[in-house]
Formats: sequence, C-alpha cells, structure tokens
Amino acid sequence: DNHFEVPEYFKCPLSLEIMEDPVTLCTGSGHSFERSWLQKALDRNPFQDPITNIRYEHKLTFGPNRSLKAAIEDWKQKTNYHSALIDSHVQRLRFGTAIAKEEAADALWNL
Repeated sequence: DNHFEVPEYFKCPLSLEIMEDPVTLCTGSGHSFERSWLQKALDRNPFQDPITNIRYEHKLTFGPNRSLKAAIEDWKQKTNYHSALIDSHVQRLRFGTAIAKEEAADALWNL
C-alpha cells in the first residue's frame, strides 16, 4: 500500500506542501518554511513574521533547518514517497482531465 500521511510539520505553513529546502525564521516563533515561500513573504513584509504577524524593528532573517530536512528525506525513503508520487502522476497522465495530465507531466518533469 503506497498510501501515507505526510506529517504536518513536514509541510510549509505557507504552501501547505512538503518542504524540500526547509529554513527556520530567526524569531522566537521557531516556525520552519520552504525557503522560496518564506523569501516571497519576506520580500513583501521584511519586518513581519508571516505566521504570527508580529512586526519586528529589524529585517527578519532565516537559516537552514538541516535536521528537519534530514527527517523529511528519511521519511521519504521509508515510505517510498517518490515511488508513490510517480505512481500518482502516472495515473493522472493515463486517466486525468487535460489539465490534470498537463499538471502531472510538469510534476514528473520537475522530479
């Protein structure tokens, strides 16, 4: 059975997708985000935590969350995540709507 539940803390709170490059915001909140999503949020509001909405007097910075990245990679290996993901996209290519097929092809291309 390739069905599995992605742990919530593996998902970026902004994109709601599993993180590939998790970073931690250097505030007291301790939240982790997908790097690209946090960068977009800080480009819009460089002084504001995108989750707590707390404004700071300085521009916010972030750094890599290596332990979370390792945990996600370990989980992916143990759950055959990539195999299940590929199977899901192939099913969409075979049986999906035109839009679903296009999205699946793009997703497979980007793996």
